[in-house]
Amino acid sequence: MKPFVLWMTGLPCSGKTTIVKDLQKDIPNLAMLDGDELREWFSPKDFSKEGRDEHNKKVAHLAKLLLKHGVPSAVSLVSPYLENREKAREIINAGDQFAECYVKCSLAKCEERDV
Repeated sequence: MKPFVLWMTGLPCSGKTTIVKDLQKDIPNLAMLDGDELREWFSPKDFSKEGRDEHNKKVAHLAKLLLKHGVPSAVSLVSPYLENREKAREIINAGDQFAECYVKCSLAKCEERDV
């Protein structure tokens, strides 16, 4: 299987990470790049527009590094701004080895899941 990057976007608690965990059962060596986990390692840790921009770029560079070494990855990140997702696509520069998936979930359901 060719390595790839799957960029999962959607509201917090929409199910992005759950979907990636399910994919890991079927795709050997699929690395999950979870935005919440990575935020603990990367700075800035704030949720300002600038903080989100920087965090998205760092995650994109990490996904690009994994791709370069033949490791498929799935990014689970809110990434609410189109410009951030376009920048991620540009940074990763993987053509047909990059896919973006919006996880649609109602705000009410997301709020219900939020713990």
